[in-house]
Amino acid sequence: MLHEGSEEMEILDLMDLLQFTFSSQFVEKWRHRYSTSFVENFQRRLYLAMEDKKPVKRSSLTHFLVKKCKYNEQIVEDFYEAIDIEIYYPVVLRG
Repeated sequence: MLHEGSEEMEILDLMDLLQFTFSSQFVEKWRHRYSTSFVENFQRRLYLAMEDKKPVKRSSLTHFLVKKCKYNEQIVEDFYEAIDIEIYYPVVLRG
């Protein structure tokens, strides 16, 4: 069981992560490896999830990037590994 203090730290860490993810520094960090448009599409989809106050499934995020935005699935998976997509839980759900 998590203690209240550790839950607060997890929330603050997630907020810091999201603030960085939506920043121009995030785009700058990843644009050379994945392209500016790829990173911005990732940001856009996460932003929509936050705006809708609904988490996004990893599979839905992948579908958006691969089918709608036409990125290669291996590039998407490489990006997930590079940014450690698991730390985006509960905004990005497994599955």
